[in-house]
Amino acid sequence: MGVIIFAHQSGDIGLAEWLSLFTLSLTPLVAHLIAGAPPPTYLDRSKPKWHEIIGHYNPTSILWRYFAITDRRTRAKCWNSSHLAATNAAFWTTSGWNGSEEMIERSQPYRLREPEGTRIGLSSISAITTLIVTLQGVQALHDLIAGMSGGYSVTISISTVFFPLAIFGLLRLPAALWITNDFIYNDHRTVEQPLLMRSRANSDLVANSSKYEPSINELLGTSTNEAYSQFHPIRSWRGILPRAFFAIAIIGVWLLTLFSFSPWTFLTNHDGVFTGTAFAMSLMYLAMMSVTMVIMGMYLLRRRTTSTIIPCIGSNWYKMYTMFIFASMLVVFVIAALESRRTPCGKYTTFPATNDATLNLCGRSNYLNSLSSTSPFAVAIRLREEGDLLKVVSVNGWCHYDSIGTAKTFFSYPNYSNSTNITTRVL
Repeated sequence: MGVIIFAHQSGDIGLAEWLSLFTLSLTPLVAHLIAGAPPPTYLDRSKPKWHEIIGHYNPTSILWRYFAITDRRTRAKCWNSSHLAATNAAFWTTSGWNGSEEMIERSQPYRLREPEGTRIGLSSISAITTLIVTLQGVQALHDLIAGMSGGYSVTISISTVFFPLAIFGLLRLPAALWITNDFIYNDHRTVEQPLLMRSRANSDLVANSSKYEPSINELLGTSTNEAYSQFHPIRSWRGILPRAFFAIAIIGVWLLTLFSFSPWTFLTNHDGVFTGTAFAMSLMYLAMMSVTMVIMGMYLLRRRTTSTIIPCIGSNWYKMYTMFIFASMLVVFVIAALESRRTPCGKYTTFPATNDATLNLCGRSNYLNSLSSTSPFAVAIRLREEGDLLKVVSVNGWCHYDSIGTAKTFFSYPNYSNSTNITTRVL
């Protein structure tokens, strides 16, 4: 079993550095959550509470949305801008959130603007967002795979704790062409304002929304036969293919998190030592992916995949799970902030200075450690005015030199490790 160590060592980090580190830390988290959550449309006068909204920002909900959009587009017999708009919207109704296929038809009276095409443009905001989260995901996956030999653990710090979350952005790629916010629905929060609204009797836009307002009960009472006829059956190969792909991908990410929890993996050093940050990260991602795998596996096996909103989003246990995830993120963030330290070469780690993490990060040939009894800790400088004297300057930092031969000018004086100005004769 691995050993967990914790050390408060962030006292030397200044305010400017903290602001930079916080930005690096939160960027992949914010990018993933904002890019993945659907824009809400309120078709009921009652507004959802905060705990009914926060579920959309749960990484499990976001992964489900990517799958559901891919599944719906794959099974569609025809696909137009109405399908694209309704598939990307999250409708709040009298019975809660609704992202079912039936809402494609039922929401039409509320639609004010449709996307310009049946998929996003290459220069659209959605395309740029996909490019950003994809590049983050590729870099995160590369770093994790490259660090499986043990090197990844030393790079963990406050700036990288949410970086593995960027891997989830790679699962956005199958649905990338059909994820958009380029649409507008009229909702009950703005129904009293003079909006342009689609009339039920014809397709002309009228200038005052009060002329026609379809009731939500009327919308929810629409027949579902038309919606079913627009899509291939879930049991068809078009329905099986997306389910199989995402099931394999989710299991793969879960195995990656499970492997990281082992005490001899890339989140520990070679001695099986976890820092507090690495251990908390492993626990958080393992819990998140385990619940995600169970939830999505249950719905995929039961073929409850026709809604772009995860079916359990209104359940109390799912709300509690969502709050647990965000609480865990806060705990990991705080632990990483306490443990992070700047190494002499400017990189950050959560391993203490007594560990070999600094040498792994900065390179063994260039690092000088004044606390070590075996490594060079001082630079000997020949005094020009005194040709046979050397000035020994204690160094605990980063020093570049040109060749192995130059290293012979580095001398070790354990008895003078705290001295900064010592002279001695050349022997």
